[in-house]
Amino acid sequence: MAGIPIYTEGAGKDPTALAGGIARAVRAASRKVYPGWSEPQSDGDSGEVDERAIEAQIAAAALGRKPLYFEPWGEDVSRRFAAAYRKVLPAGVEVKARDGMLFIYRPEAVRPILDSDPAFYRRKGESDLASIARVSESAENGELLGYGARHTMVRPAYHVWIYRGESLLLYIFVSSPDEETAASIANERTADFAYAHGWTDLRFAMEFVR
Repeated sequence: MAGIPIYTEGAGKDPTALAGGIARAVRAASRKVYPGWSEPQSDGDSGEVDERAIEAQIAAAALGRKPLYFEPWGEDVSRRFAAAYRKVLPAGVEVKARDGMLFIYRPEAVRPILDSDPAFYRRKGESDLASIARVSESAENGELLGYGARHTMVRPAYHVWIYRGESLLLYIFVSSPDEETAASIANERTADFAYAHGWTDLRFAMEFVR
C-alpha cells in the first residue's frame, strides 16, 4: 500500500515483523482470558473482525504509532485483560485498568496531545491516566485514539471506513473535517491492520458529513 508510514524505531527492523509479533502475542494472551478468541485459519481468513481490530490497535499503541488503545470491558474483564497483556507487551508500554476501562499507551505518545490543550486535558493538574480516563468516559478521546476528531458527534467531519478486500468492513471512525488530514489519518489507521496482520488487500473510504 503506497503511502503507509513506516515505523522506524530500531535500526533495520521491519515494522510488519514488529507489529505482527505483538499482535500474535496479544492474540495468545487474549485466548487465555477468553478461550473463544478466534484464530485465523489461513492467510485469506480474517477470523472475527473485532478481535483482529483489537490486536492491530494494541500493537499500534505498543509501538507508539497510535497514541491510545481503549476498551470499556467492565471492571473484571478489564483487569483480566490488563494482567494478561502486561506479560507480553514491550517495556515502556502502560497497561491500565480503571473504572471498568482498559487503556494501553506509551506516555511519550499521549503527552503531546494531553499538553496541547491543558484547559481540556489537564484539569486540576490531572495525571496522564486520570485525564485519559475522564475524556474516555465522556467519549471525547478521539484525538488520543488517533482519529483526528475529539468526539464522534463533531461536525463537520469525515467518516472513515476501513475494508479488507471489496466488502469486509474492519473499522469505522470519525476524523478531521480537513480532507488531507483525514486521508493521512485514515492511511495510518489502515496501516495498523497492514502491519499487524500482513494484509495487502486493504483500503479505506471517506465521506464528508456536515
